[in-house]
Amino acid sequence: MNSAPATVTIPGYLAGTWKADPVHSEIAFSVRHLMVAKARGRFTSYDVTIVTSEDPLGSSIAATIDLASIDTGNQQRDNHLRSPDYFEVEQYPTMRYRSTGIGGTDDGWVIDGALTLHGVTRQVPLAVEVNGFSPDPWGGQRAGFSATTQINRRDFGIDLSIPMDGGGIAIGDKVSISLEIEAVLQKSPDPDGLPHTGSPVPAVSSGHHPNVHINPRRSHMSTAQATSNKATIRRLQDAINGGAELISQTIDETVEPDVLFHAPVPTGATGAQALKQVMAVLHRAFPDLHVTVEDLIEEGDKVVGRNSVTGTHQGEYMGLPPTGKSVTYNEIFIFRFVNGRIAEIWGVVDVFSQMKQLGRIPA
Repeated sequence: MNSAPATVTIPGYLAGTWKADPVHSEIAFSVRHLMVAKARGRFTSYDVTIVTSEDPLGSSIAATIDLASIDTGNQQRDNHLRSPDYFEVEQYPTMRYRSTGIGGTDDGWVIDGALTLHGVTRQVPLAVEVNGFSPDPWGGQRAGFSATTQINRRDFGIDLSIPMDGGGIAIGDKVSISLEIEAVLQKSPDPDGLPHTGSPVPAVSSGHHPNVHINPRRSHMSTAQATSNKATIRRLQDAINGGAELISQTIDETVEPDVLFHAPVPTGATGAQALKQVMAVLHRAFPDLHVTVEDLIEEGDKVVGRNSVTGTHQGEYMGLPPTGKSVTYNEIFIFRFVNGRIAEIWGVVDVFSQMKQLGRIPA
């Protein structure tokens, strides 16, 4: 990663919210087969939203891929990949990616983000090339992006091994992923001020920048770069899904150190440290903790979020030893912002439902 000041020009750069055009985009992968060749495939159903900020370092990407749409050109193989041996699509129907930061290298851009696959969330960087911005023949605007990364399927609990007689395994562990995205700029906001796409940032900015010059240092999308308080809350929730280390760092960047935390805390800590300790307790008890934002409402300096939460009880929680049981519960939080940072939090968590599912309270 290049940390020294440098200048990069993006011709025709345009800030706004973009959606991938599935007719002109592709999400593909390849994996070693029989130690000598590569098997290739793609996903045909997905949703990719890219938000380009006035400051490109504040941009973001969110993608959801329908794993059942896998296509390797062989129906029998596709069905096997959908089965519990691999993707287990009935239980884990989607793969999700949410960016957490962006930075520049000598060769282009790197996006940091959390990839959730097979019930596991890991940090996965994307090497990105910006191919350009251009008007299309229908009066709209298009942007092109190429991205690549590599993951180890075993990191996501997909660990089936088929040994070969001469040594090695039939299917490799490392999976190369590539994205070729042609994105369409979304139209102006609805009369109520919300973008058509449902994005937490404005759908179209007021400025078209023929040539944007930026310093491509790593950015973690600080609140100074965020275009709304709702975007900060979404970032915080994505960080929760990324694990204890990521959420601790994100709390430092988005929450005031002396934040007023109006919720029961299992220790005597206060401020942001109390929030970190709550997150640490949850991640120890539920290592696969996953938060889904169901509603997010902004009014004045406050944002109200209603979430659904899932996890598997694998560590001590509120005096209860690990049970191996899965839980699903709801929570509601109110966040008050001061100068773009969270200064006060109220929270209500359905602990009764937690305890009932864990067997602490009779059903």
